[in-house]
Amino acid sequence: MKILLCDQRKCYLNLVIKKLKHYFKNTLQMSICMNAHELRLYDKQIISIAVIADKSNDFELLRMLRSKHVETSIIFIGDDYLGLHEIICIGVQDYLMIPGEIDILCRSVEKILGSIIKWSLPLKDTPRKHIFIIDEIKYVETSYNDMIIVTLTNQYFVIAIKNSCFLEIFLNVYFIKVNQSILVNLQCIDFITDNHVVLHSREVFPTSHNYKEEIKHAYRHC
Repeated sequence: MKILLCDQRKCYLNLVIKKLKHYFKNTLQMSICMNAHELRLYDKQIISIAVIADKSNDFELLRMLRSKHVETSIIFIGDDYLGLHEIICIGVQDYLMIPGEIDILCRSVEKILGSIIKWSLPLKDTPRKHIFIIDEIKYVETSYNDMIIVTLTNQYFVIAIKNSCFLEIFLNVYFIKVNQSILVNLQCIDFITDNHVVLHSREVFPTSHNYKEEIKHAYRHC
């Protein structure tokens, strides 16, 4: 779960990181950016939540972030209500008026985390279950009555369920079926060719003729 913090004040960013780490017991992966140039470095990364304090009149950072990360939940921190209508139209999940009240920010992040799609699925050959967060899954491979889930950190989990039970869950705005056995997280796709889908992590999957048009359409609108 990646959280991106955007602000020109590095000391404030460090304070927020320290507070969030304590509040969430070091379970979150956090990164910071201080300007538009640094924000571009995250264009091809999956960001679950962005906390952004953009003091420019045209909300440059906010617009950049939303254009590149349609699915990211954004918490905007402002000093007043000027431009609030425009900020809401760009698309934010929360608007905080008190940048110094970090406890309020922690609760806002917690609320968004609670709304992110999660599944608790049984692992094969063990009595345990594993909680999967949708934007941490890179791709899913189906094999007979098993599902292999591969995460962004290249962990492999074999799920002991029949494919038909959960296949439709993955066929949503986040995933696309590229062939009979592979479903790919749309946010992990680097580019597509006539016959292949290439991920940011350089895995290459052949595309089935039956899914080519659907893949192109989903990729253009992801």
